[in-house]
Amino acid sequence: MCGISVIIDTSGNRVSEAVIKPFNDIIAHRGPDDEGFYFDQNIALGHRRLSIIDLSKDGHQPMASGDDLVIIFNGEIYNYIELRKELTDAGYTFRTKTDTEVILNAYRHWGEDCLHKFNGMWAFVIYHRPSGEVFGARDRFGVKPFYFYQHQQYFCIASEIKQFTTLPGWQAKANVSRITDFLIYSISDHTAETMFADVFQLQGGYALRFNLAEKQPHIFRWYDIREKCAERPIPYAEACQQFRDKLRDAVKLRLRADVKIGSCLSGGLDSSCIVSLINDELKLSGLNHLQETVSACATDIRFDEQEFIDVIISEKQIVNHKLFPSFKVFTDKVAALTWHQDEPFGSTSIFAQWEVFNEAANHGLIVMLDGQGADESLAGYDQYYQVYLSQLLAQFNIISFLQLFPFVKKRLKVSSFKLLGIVAASLLPNGMAKKLRQKNNQNNHSYLRAEVWNHYHGFDFAIYRNVKAFSADMLGGLHVSKLLRYEDRNSMAHSIESRVPFLDFRFVEFIMSLPVSFIVHKDINKKVLRDSMKGIVPDKILERRDKKGFLTPETVWINENKEVWFNWLKEAEVVLAPIIKAGVANQFLKEVNKGDISMGSVYWKIISLSFWAKRFNVEFT
Repeated sequence: MCGISVIIDTSGNRVSEAVIKPFNDIIAHRGPDDEGFYFDQNIALGHRRLSIIDLSKDGHQPMASGDDLVIIFNGEIYNYIELRKELTDAGYTFRTKTDTEVILNAYRHWGEDCLHKFNGMWAFVIYHRPSGEVFGARDRFGVKPFYFYQHQQYFCIASEIKQFTTLPGWQAKANVSRITDFLIYSISDHTAETMFADVFQLQGGYALRFNLAEKQPHIFRWYDIREKCAERPIPYAEACQQFRDKLRDAVKLRLRADVKIGSCLSGGLDSSCIVSLINDELKLSGLNHLQETVSACATDIRFDEQEFIDVIISEKQIVNHKLFPSFKVFTDKVAALTWHQDEPFGSTSIFAQWEVFNEAANHGLIVMLDGQGADESLAGYDQYYQVYLSQLLAQFNIISFLQLFPFVKKRLKVSSFKLLGIVAASLLPNGMAKKLRQKNNQNNHSYLRAEVWNHYHGFDFAIYRNVKAFSADMLGGLHVSKLLRYEDRNSMAHSIESRVPFLDFRFVEFIMSLPVSFIVHKDINKKVLRDSMKGIVPDKILERRDKKGFLTPETVWINENKEVWFNWLKEAEVVLAPIIKAGVANQFLKEVNKGDISMGSVYWKIISLSFWAKRFNVEFT
């Protein structure tokens, strides 16, 4: 796991070390073990290394192959051993034991089609010296980051947006449309645009080409999960068996490392599956006593999952490190958290994840496995029930609709009338449904200045009447991408590599090929996971119906520290004056005094946006 840096001088001049070195140094946390540079013509490549596989100097980057290819690479190719054998059989030789060299030879052998051979997470750039061609690619779901920016005479590629702040003449400018997406819909990382104007990300499943003689990249999509959703007939018992085998293999592959490995354990279903499967693998090797997990807990039982965490660690005899995030520590660290995240984040729960990786680092854990990605493919969020109701109604499956309706109403905590309205709206023609949604949002976001709303070019959401289509978009960037950004920045801030077995592409494609009834059955979500993990994960956890994750007691923090939040909001009114009306802080006090504040309220988003704008000196124009 590493950090990458590319600067191309589009005027044709040689890039100086004085420009590339600070660009690369600012992400030293991503790679504290080594650094390297490569200069040629009007291009400079930089790299920071966190040693995971082949800890020797052989893993130094930039890495060259022959006289023509040079690579910088961030990530892991988990099936590198199998690919190395395939390439060796094809006549290639290897001087290292790294997956980086496997990428180089794979690119030489298969060209850009090598991407389809890789099982892993990556953001890499390969420079072909004879042609002056730069090829960059990002993994299927965007686990590893890849940003680019055209700045005066430079075209730059980076692992983190903060790298661009080192460029001569940099001035951060706000992308108000994407900021408004964040404030209204709580979404980010859902398009190629970022909240910084003119800073873009190469999205998951995309690649780019850039010739040194040109001034613009050519960007293309090489992978789309929506093309993998064709349903295949399979008996349910066989589906459970394959599900278990594929997830087990995904976990096993992600245990390949030459450093100490641990895992995040929230007590929820997804992380418990991974921890249990790791336990099985280590028992086979007689190493289960080495397993370590880290958990964020709370003294307030409403936000605490120790009841379930303790079931796992007791049954599996696992070493567990517990931590209890506090508001005092949060206020001490929120500036650093804002800096490392690069962009605003939607709730204080991101701090709990930050503390988990901090605790992991304290115990020498360099690689951590986590359950990210399961909810998107396995209908783990409440919105899936809403979409499922729409699907049942669209299919005229009235009996199933009526059976499920009371449960969804209770789950979403809405009236029958409102739920019927939501479902009915989704069945309207797309244009009418979108206008209705825009009208509802306009009524609910009075804190925005009128000129911001009137000129808002919002993200064009699809209208979902199908669970699979919704899952595909959630995986394709609508939701999982922001969670992966949180995870990448929080882990790498502590020089830790985070791995996510639920996003093994073979596993995801298998799930997307299953009938919806295998995933959502009556009022049970993740059905195939629950049934396939019987005997592996404790029943107490398999039978859980609630969902928490690494939460902070945000509502408690608000109520016990009203003055702090009020002052943050008063400051935000000044910092964000071009987009936010005055009076937000006073409205906050009215709501909190009435007890109307809930987790995920707009107020933290406004505060986070204000912290971000100050930290990066963002201009609003």
